[in-house]
Amino acid sequence: MAASEDNGLDTLTFEMLVDISKKYTNISKHKRVLAPVVTSTISLYVNGLRLNEDEGEVFVVT
Repeated sequence: MAASEDNGLDTLTFEMLVDISKKYTNISKHKRVLAPVVTSTISLYVNGLRLNEDEGEVFVVT
């Protein structure tokens, strides 16, 4: 994507990935339960260029 020639504004887009899995966790010394674990990843794009491609960039998603 490129900046619009009409208004000169940049385009910000994002991609969000969410994964839900199950993992055993300890709730006491002798009992474990299967609990859901949610992991998510957000990718940001400015004019089609992905931010945070490498850790050396100024913008770091935490």
